[in-house]
Amino acid sequence: PYIDVRNSFNSFLPQDLPEHIQHAVIDAWLHRLREYPELHDKVEFQVAQTAFDLAFEATFQTRYQSALSRTDFTHYAECVRHLTNRNVLWCKSSTLVQALTSINRLERLQSGAQPARSYDPLHRALRLLDECRRWGTLPFAGIARHAFIAEALLRSAVETGAFTQGRLDEFKRSLTTVGSRVGRDFAKVLQGQMSRRQFLQRHGHLRPGSFDIASQRYDQRPDLFRATHLQQTFAGPEDRAFSLTTKESTFLNRSIQKAGLTFSAEDLLQYAALAIMGREHAKYVFSRHLSNALERLAAWGEALGLSRDDISFLTLHDFAGVPSPIAGKAQTRFRELAESRRTDANEMRGIRLGYILRGPRDLYIVPLHGNSANFITIEAVEGRRAPLESRTATSVDLFKKIVCIENADPGFDWIFAKGIAGLITKFGGANSHMAIRCAEMKIPAAIGVGEPLFERLSQWRSIELNCREKVVRPLYA
Repeated sequence: PYIDVRNSFNSFLPQDLPEHIQHAVIDAWLHRLREYPELHDKVEFQVAQTAFDLAFEATFQTRYQSALSRTDFTHYAECVRHLTNRNVLWCKSSTLVQALTSINRLERLQSGAQPARSYDPLHRALRLLDECRRWGTLPFAGIARHAFIAEALLRSAVETGAFTQGRLDEFKRSLTTVGSRVGRDFAKVLQGQMSRRQFLQRHGHLRPGSFDIASQRYDQRPDLFRATHLQQTFAGPEDRAFSLTTKESTFLNRSIQKAGLTFSAEDLLQYAALAIMGREHAKYVFSRHLSNALERLAAWGEALGLSRDDISFLTLHDFAGVPSPIAGKAQTRFRELAESRRTDANEMRGIRLGYILRGPRDLYIVPLHGNSANFITIEAVEGRRAPLESRTATSVDLFKKIVCIENADPGFDWIFAKGIAGLITKFGGANSHMAIRCAEMKIPAAIGVGEPLFERLSQWRSIELNCREKVVRPLYA
């Protein structure tokens, strides 16, 4: 699943920026990514400048000094500053509020009356996905962009000395995300304070690997609450109020004003809290629609004699114009299509491509770029390696182990009830769901270590994860 990086970078720029400045900035960003391909999963912070943060000019001069003339840089900086002010000083007409309103609309749809069971499952699935796009994933993308802007501003506050990293971590732990609520409810079930049925009514739609139709949902896993070591800090304390000290407020306000920004320190924290919590909530809400759509597709496939694995090889384009009920020839066509693609997939498993395709040479010489992992907390821990996949049984023993997952989404939140020692993922950024959850719970983690290191982990029996020193290494091979 490759994306057009130039197209993506263009979406970060202010709309009113002159075209020649746009080209110069994008070319500079692309050049930096070519020079440092290991930054491919950190472009919002280490390559592109998506907001006017407190170190904007110093960062630009360090990375891209020759990209723009002084006049063009002044124009560029003013456009980004205006965009940042407009986003942080949010009001009822702001894109953040509008996106959150769309998510609330989708949530109300989910709590309303559901169609009768006789409703054609395929057409119902396609309708759910259409609603998910319109009021779920598109608004989520906007909220996520706001969260990145907030994160860039908060990081620059630490960089300029207006804030310490420890205090920033405290602020993030004060945010009650939907992941915290899932964790708290899970802990209540284990402690006998909530029924399993009540938990599954609320959170049963979650599945490890949100887009994997073959992965079981929480409400399909009979072992979800079995053989669990309850970690007392799983959900974290319910009341973790955060407020700036007088010194912090004064310093941060002075830094904001010096940057020519028009909001206050309190405005920034309020905006960051709304964006960060809103993003996690939006992901949780749209995943319910997505999960329900996958179940409708599974029901449709079952009626045709197609397994979930068969359906995983079909695309939404395959369903365009499909009548209901489906004629016998169409049933045969879907079975043959799934089998043909399964064969193709098996044949393609020996082909590997790098994370970045810069030209034809990358189709022949395949570099596996190393990543610069995002280390969460400053803790150090040692433990046995515990590899997980989306289809791993939730009864697996993870107590005091270091969990290794390719990429983790909210459907993997059950691991925090297992008393894990730490977490390592192949993919993922500093602002990802698992990065937020681990910071919230003070669990040491290395998010996005990259393919070479992650593959080496499979040869290690025990691991040392030292976040302060930014080190992942074997204890026992």
